[in-house]
Amino acid sequence: MEGHDGRKMDTMKNDIREELKEEMTERFEEGFTYDEFMEDYDTHIQYKYNTHPMTKYECVAIVGNDLQLYLEMEEKANAFWVEIMGDDYAKSGMVNVVPLWLLYVAEEWKQDELENLYEELTRDPLAIQQ
Repeated sequence: MEGHDGRKMDTMKNDIREELKEEMTERFEEGFTYDEFMEDYDTHIQYKYNTHPMTKYECVAIVGNDLQLYLEMEEKANAFWVEIMGDDYAKSGMVNVVPLWLLYVAEEWKQDELENLYEELTRDPLAIQQ
């Protein structure tokens, strides 16, 4: 996106990643196997981002009046859809794009950080209390 430096998107993604880290730290149970932890995460993000439709007001609260931000979200969400489903994403509009973008961010975080969090939590039980 020309003229848009992406800082707002990066800040939003970082906030979402921090929130997911906190949630998964709280959800961690002693004795969770790696596979159980990953399955719990998948269930959690599907419930959080894919079970309850977002209202246009919730979407506007995330995007604000930033059309550049929305267009960047739409681009990422569409690419994510093609990656997971193998075809073009036919839906448009905030109530479709924003939740899919949130799911994309959650999946991206899973690929980048979730394994590290699991290792940290199983290695240091005190990390759960922090």
